[in-house]
Amino acid sequence: MQSINIKLILTLFFVLMFNPFSFAQSIEGTYVLESRIFPDGTVIKSPEIMGVYNLEAGYINFNLAYKDSSGKIQSVSFIGQ
Repeated sequence: MQSINIKLILTLFFVLMFNPFSFAQSIEGTYVLESRIFPDGTVIKSPEIMGVYNLEAGYINFNLAYKDSSGKIQSVSFIGQ
């Protein structure tokens, strides 16, 4: 199993957080990661990867859990205002 590219995740997080278009239109809600497609075409889904992004009333919560290449569960979480 391939490991998750943390730089990609952080980039997505900051793009969603500081998106200038989000001020013109509300994107509040909960978003669930359904799958990830790697450059070689490999698709992984739950339970190998799970993620949730919640934006409500100016607060954000981002959680991601995945199995790394050795099979250990790794997770990353961000909260902000």
